Amino acid sequence: MNSQVKFNLSILGIFLFSLGIRFWNLSQFNTLVFDEVYYAKYGNEYLIGKDFFQSHPPLSQYLIAISIWIGSHFPADPETINNLTGSLRSTFSYRWLNALTGSFIPLIIGGIAYQLTQRKTVFLITTFLASLDGLFLVESRYALNNIYLILFGLSGQLFFFISTPEKFKPQLAIIIGSLFRFSGKYQMEWLRIFTGNIYFYRYCLVNKII
Repeated sequence: MNSQVKFNLSILGIFLFSLGIRFWNLSQFNTLVFDEVYYAKYGNEYLIGKDFFQSHPPLSQYLIAISIWIGSHFPADPETINNLTGSLRSTFSYRWLNALTGSFIPLIIGGIAYQLTQRKTVFLITTFLASLDGLFLVESRYALNNIYLILFGLSGQLFFFISTPEKFKPQLAIIIGSLFRFSGKYQMEWLRIFTGNIYFYRYCLVNKII
């Protein structure tokens, strides 16, 4: 077995581990946890077409609404169903997409580490440690919006690093992908527009890209 095959199998193993610990007992606690009292409820209200006031951009709630719609077609234990979102929904239905999304974040973090070091060992160590991070794990197991902020923000950074190898002229296609990811992040919290632009501009100045 050559080194590339071992590397690929290691990536797959870490991803499956990350997936497993996020989906394990995902339906546990048949109630709304933390800010699920807002985001799971908002997602359901978008799904059923109910008018309500929303102070943040709606992308994360749209994703939760999609999660609820798809999840409503899955079989569910009656003990995991409640009406706390305003409709009868299983806890799994509004949590599973977050768990799936969160499983990819360690790979993205590892990708950033690889772009900075060009070392596969660093990629594997970083990815494994990120898969164990308690904050990412908790955010992935409940219907919250932060995991999407992290996904879009880190993806934007990864695409940007990929587009600027050895500080050469950025590749247009990947830069567009980077901007798309950053824009997705901005569609969830207004504050990210300011903080994200500050970090992006600082990186460009330090690396003399602009």
